[in-house]
Order: sequence, then C-alpha cells, then structure tokens
Amino acid sequence: MKLRVPQYFKQFHCIAGNCKESCCSAGWEIDIDEETAELYNQVTR
Repeated sequence: MKLRVPQYFKQFHCIAGNCKESCCSAGWEIDIDEETAELYNQVTR
C-alpha cells in the first residue's frame, strides 16, 4: 500500500479546542470499523 501525506505530517498534532474548524468543533463524524476501533483503543502513548 502506498501512503501519501504532506511533508509536515510528522510534525502535526491535534490542538483540539484551539482549532477554529476541526472534527472536534465542527461535529464531523469519522467512521471506522469495529476491528480498527478496538485496535485504536489498545494504543498507549
């Protein structure tokens, strides 16, 4: 699989409520399947 991202991608981090238009403030929905959701729930920082 080829993944294409902007050059600044590795420096990006979510600023949540400080973002003027984001998935947090704009009510966007991000759909993922149950298997992926479970995988994300197991990730630790």
